[in-house]
Amino acid sequence: RWSRRLDLRAMELGTRNEERGSSRAEEQSSPWLRLLAEDCAQSRIQDINGHTDPIEDAMLESAALKVLIIDDEETAGSMIQRRLQRRGLNAVFHQGFFGATMAAVGFRPDAILLDVNMHGLSGSSLVPTLRKREELAKTRIYLFSSMDPQPLARLATESGADGWLSKSAQMAEIIEALMPAKEAEG
Repeated sequence: RWSRRLDLRAMELGTRNEERGSSRAEEQSSPWLRLLAEDCAQSRIQDINGHTDPIEDAMLESAALKVLIIDDEETAGSMIQRRLQRRGLNAVFHQGFFGATMAAVGFRPDAILLDVNMHGLSGSSLVPTLRKREELAKTRIYLFSSMDPQPLARLATESGADGWLSKSAQMAEIIEALMPAKEAEG
């Protein structure tokens, strides 16, 4: 059912883009549209060939990896949460920065994906607050943004984050970056 819904949604978005006269380059520039298309492609592979996603197979051993996504955009945060959950990760989404520290302390994640450009407060400003919490001492914090890589990397270093990830990265890259969080715990 989900693959059919995603296929229909991707077709609907594609039709809207064609009606607006947008180019293929514009469609690819939207990280969320690309993620949706990737989801559809992976679902079709599973349905047609009758086997699971190779990334999902490789991630079965990481089922206990806990990831907290902090983002002010519900659509973006929920999509990443679902994609990580489909691959066996225990992902939770918290919307906005209000209550984010308490959500992190309560959930005690292995890793946090922290949006940088939230309304009212930059995610990078939240890093020192999270670092001060003893309960989060082993938690790896990644700035998660669609910013250009160089400023994002600099911001991650300056804020004390463990690293950064682009929202436009392939899901395999995101999961690979999150794996050291589980290995560091063990």
